[in-house]
Amino acid sequence: MKDSIWAATLDVFSSDLGRPRSSPAAGSAAAVSARLAVSLLIKVLEITRGRKPVAADCKQVDALLHAARIESEVLAKAADEDGAAFGEYLNGIRKKADEKTLHAAMLRAIEVPMTAARSSVRALALSREAVPLVPAFIAADLGAAVLLLSGAVRAMLTTVDYNLGQLTADESDLAAERVHLEDQSGTQTEAILRQIRLK
Repeated sequence: MKDSIWAATLDVFSSDLGRPRSSPAAGSAAAVSARLAVSLLIKVLEITRGRKPVAADCKQVDALLHAARIESEVLAKAADEDGAAFGEYLNGIRKKADEKTLHAAMLRAIEVPMTAARSSVRALALSREAVPLVPAFIAADLGAAVLLLSGAVRAMLTTVDYNLGQLTADESDLAAERVHLEDQSGTQTEAILRQIRLK
């Protein structure tokens, strides 16, 4: 397995992204964007925690921080795995693998961005819980994190759309979940931004 993209600088990752090769590509870029958004959410929660004199509020913020850090790790792993998963599918095509093998490889290439999209939608739910707790002076940072997460979800699901079209057997459950994730992302984003504007 190649070195993690997280061991490289942003400049190296950006340069790799711009090269005409299969990895890293859209899925990795979207997962990186989502993880950066979660890092911004974590920053907002850390600042919020430092300004909360009430123990109950601190406990709630601590729970959100713990959950956000879990999603950060999920997204980090997805960013690393996305290119390798799609690469396995491309290798199968080059080697003229049978239909069952190609289908399994494509399912894996779909599962990685779907996992990242699920994680991003969960991070949006955490952001929504955070809105009432966050001081007004950093509400814009929370809003920015939410918009980055929302855009990342749409980007991830765009790769899923293409990959679903390459499957050699019907996977209607995956297609239905993909629609649900996009709906959840849109609903959460709209609700959070409305709440932020009222702060």
